[in-house]
Amino acid sequence: PASDRQPKDQRRKARLKLFGFMAMKWFLAAFLALVADAASPVGKVVSLLQSMEGEIVEEGKAEEKKITKYTNMCEKRTADLEYQIKTAKTDIEELTARISKADGKAEAAASSIQESQQSIAADEADLKAAGEVREKESAEFAEAQKDLLEVTATVERAMSVLEKEESKGAAFLQVKGNGVPSLLQAFQAMMDASMIGHEDAKTLTALVQDSDFQPPVPAYKSKSGGVIEMLEDMMDKSKDELTKLRSKETEAKHSYEMVSQSLQDQIKFAQQELAKVQKTQAEQTRIKADSEKDLEQTKTSLAEDEKTLSDFSLDC
Repeated sequence: PASDRQPKDQRRKARLKLFGFMAMKWFLAAFLALVADAASPVGKVVSLLQSMEGEIVEEGKAEEKKITKYTNMCEKRTADLEYQIKTAKTDIEELTARISKADGKAEAAASSIQESQQSIAADEADLKAAGEVREKESAEFAEAQKDLLEVTATVERAMSVLEKEESKGAAFLQVKGNGVPSLLQAFQAMMDASMIGHEDAKTLTALVQDSDFQPPVPAYKSKSGGVIEMLEDMMDKSKDELTKLRSKETEAKHSYEMVSQSLQDQIKFAQQELAKVQKTQAEQTRIKADSEKDLEQTKTSLAEDEKTLSDFSLDC
């Protein structure tokens, strides 16, 4: 405490005073040995000095107690300050290491975050591209299926008309040649007779000119000149094409679903990992900030304790 502190010169004076009192005591003892008459003036002076001796001794003891108390306080306070300084230096080392470690983890997390975000972006781009391809494939399938269904329906209508006319027992189609030429003549004759419409005739004409649908020449020709048999073959081929088309669409759809699910799973997992790393980055950033704050406060306290210890050394 400040009330217990004294400048060094005051303590020095107190010690000199005590020494003076003790010297005086020795002098009086010697003087009394020489003077025996207490009634003389000198004896009175000696008597007075003897009465003062006790007071002087008591004052000296009290002063010595104060000095001892102050000395003990100085030693305790110095030890406390030295311990606080040592502890502060240790804390500074630990905080510095913690800051460095947190900074390293935060930087590693930042790098991992960037990689995860790039990976997620790439997977999302692949998923989008796969979806666009699937949409295109689906549209192409729908269009191709529509065309084949229309072809099948047209062939069925043509066969129905021919079968009805054939059932009448007359050879109503006078066609020459075999194969495609005979079919083209038949389609033209049917359209002229209003048996089929212009669009149906056009569709059938385009169909037989397609090498994939050209029918073989039948070994046996009915009253329709073998046209019905060739149309039946075209019907079978169109149905086969439709089956293949639908099978291909099913495979493409399944393939897309597999790829899509895989990419979605990858994105989901990457997003979960990204969230964890972002949490780690935030935590390490907080630890670094808190440690930097504690480090600054510890350095300030250390400087204050070192100054206090220096001032105390001068006073004590």
